[in-house]
Amino acid sequence: MSLEQRLDKLERRQRYLVTAALVLGTLAGVLGPSRPDEPGEVKAKRFVVVDSKGAERAALGIEDGAPSLVLYNSAGRGVVRCEVPAVPDKPALYLVDPEQGTLELALTMNGPVVHLSDKTGPRVRLATNELNAPLVAVYDEKAKVLFQVSAGP
Repeated sequence: MSLEQRLDKLERRQRYLVTAALVLGTLAGVLGPSRPDEPGEVKAKRFVVVDSKGAERAALGIEDGAPSLVLYNSAGRGVVRCEVPAVPDKPALYLVDPEQGTLELALTMNGPVVHLSDKTGPRVRLATNELNAPLVAVYDEKAKVLFQVSAGP
């Protein structure tokens, strides 16, 4: 074998080893150490789920310092919202139809609340008042109280 052939063979082997080392190093960096008993962690301020057309259909993130999950309809309007507002640090769920109204289920400092609203505003409220007593209120289309009753503790 000539010196030139031997040199060519060594150069090909070196290129092969360098390429293999780069591929293995990249895979090791991407895949990381494998520990099936230890779950991974992904951190972000907001996660967005899009449909096949790229339209936002769901978002999980921090809004105004509080966690929230919003589901969007095909028109891009938030129709389901689940959040834990910083104040009072209790969960709330909103089902929204801009044409029909809103259903709010929430826990407040005084206890649970259910609000039924149409497109003009609040219509029915079921809650626990400041005295920890049940409260029921019905409103007209101008948010004027039509009927309200509350019991003492």
